Amino acid sequence: MNRLLTVAEMTLRELLRRRGVLLLLLLMPLTFYLIRRDAYLGQSVRSLLLGVGWAVSTAALFATTAVRELEPRLRLAGYRPHHLYLGRVLGLWTVGLVISVPSFLLPMIDGADLRYGGLAAALLCSVAVAAPSRWRRRSGC
Repeated sequence: MNRLLTVAEMTLRELLRRRGVLLLLLLMPLTFYLIRRDAYLGQSVRSLLLGVGWAVSTAALFATTAVRELEPRLRLAGYRPHHLYLGRVLGLWTVGLVISVPSFLLPMIDGADLRYGGLAAALLCSVAVAAPSRWRRRSGC
């Protein structure tokens, strides 16, 4: 468990170095929601979910490219591939939850008449699916 938390922390630190990108990742789902807000409520929620999925998937892409230099060192230090994978996914799920909180609060503040439990479940599903979507296994080392 300690190794998973180490890899998750490493993933979070790599993503926190890109503060401008993180700001864009936070603003993109909110922008998607506001663009479709006038049309139909269901359309704006779908756009919000699409934005959250895109933001988490983009964070996963950045995390994958950032650890290309560190991953061989961690493998030499005794980390197994499942430690690297699960630790990175854990870190990305954390980022996804941070992105999802403002995305969940926006329709509540906007006064939309929604089932908030369903919205929370949909956001969690978007994060759960989008986080491991960019990680691919590399041979070698």
